[in-house]
Amino acid sequence: TLQDETERAQIQLTDALTAELLEAIHPGLADRAPALRRALVRDGWPPRQPYPDAIGMLMTARELGLATVLVSNTAWLCEEDYWMRLEEMALADRFDYLVSSFDIGLRKPDRAMFDAALERASCRAHECVMVGDSEANDIEPAAQLGMRTIRVTIQYQVQGKSRADAV
Repeated sequence: TLQDETERAQIQLTDALTAELLEAIHPGLADRAPALRRALVRDGWPPRQPYPDAIGMLMTARELGLATVLVSNTAWLCEEDYWMRLEEMALADRFDYLVSSFDIGLRKPDRAMFDAALERASCRAHECVMVGDSEANDIEPAAQLGMRTIRVTIQYQVQGKSRADAV
């Protein structure tokens, strides 16, 4: 069914799939999948720059004593790698916690990503604000949980009406 296909699309098993591919290419290499991924992450991609005003928003959150949690769908970055990238971008001190789809094994909009963020921040959904650029992956699931939502439209424009509290 369509629901089953959608749920399968949210499952993320990067190292397992990489191991399967390595084994197919050269038997006996499957156990090297994590090392290959780490090499690609550390040597391959330049860091993505934050959206304009993101740093100011994070600084304000820090001044107000609010917990900040980065919740990201990412194909290759485990939490350790993500923190390394944030250090390179001089952003690590702007976040208290990080939730990576790589580590959770599921991708947004799966509730597990949001539950992990709430647990790390030690708060309930109605006490949170989700800032995101995807209506389907960020805004809709956060609003369904009772979070306030802010939709960023710099990269992805809103098609129709957004459910976000602010755009």
